[in-house]
Amino acid sequence: MPIAAERKHTTERFEVGKLYTLPDGTQVIAEKRKKEKKRETLKAGETEIHEAKHGVVAWKRGKKVLYMTAVPGVDEYGNHYLGLTIMNGYDPVAAAAPHAHGHDGTAGDAAMMADRGHDIESMAGAANAVMEESQEEIIAIANALTQKGSLSGEMFDTIMHLVQENKEDEYEVIVKIYPSEGGAEVRKPVGLPKAEIFITVRDIPIQREHDVMEEGDLGKDNTQSGLNIV
Repeated sequence: MPIAAERKHTTERFEVGKLYTLPDGTQVIAEKRKKEKKRETLKAGETEIHEAKHGVVAWKRGKKVLYMTAVPGVDEYGNHYLGLTIMNGYDPVAAAAPHAHGHDGTAGDAAMMADRGHDIESMAGAANAVMEESQEEIIAIANALTQKGSLSGEMFDTIMHLVQENKEDEYEVIVKIYPSEGGAEVRKPVGLPKAEIFITVRDIPIQREHDVMEEGDLGKDNTQSGLNIV
């Protein structure tokens, strides 16, 4: 099939991660990278972190946190506590989370688990696996607990969902443009990472076949190029 050349403003499909060379020698590549974000720092005490780990691991494993507090008190059985997390069901992995990270004050957790036929050490590996990918959530919950003293189930859910949304927006696509005369310029397109992006190429004879662009399809002559990321 013959390849037709056209000379006008065209919007081209650029595959992310693939280098393209324009007719004047300019090279273009779109790359996915992690956004530079300001991370929340931990400003919580031992009790707040302890309870946050119980709650976050439980939530990640499908349980619902109904209430969490770092205010000392006495439970319905007359037991004194420094902090308390109430869930809609028992989860042995969540119960073992603080111990798995080496926290003190986990004797009560171990005793509760033993009463239910679970060994706290045997659950440490599973708890660590969840916490390894949940550091931002743990920090956010622990900090909120430090500020407020107690969290309702609704507030806990809100914080967790906000952190989740923020984590999903961790990456962006940047377009690197390397002019033929040397040097480098970086432009960032709008939108979340995708397999392809679209760039308007001005005044370049675009070579097309089956309307699919491959490397080198942008033509061979030395027409001056212009780029506009859309």
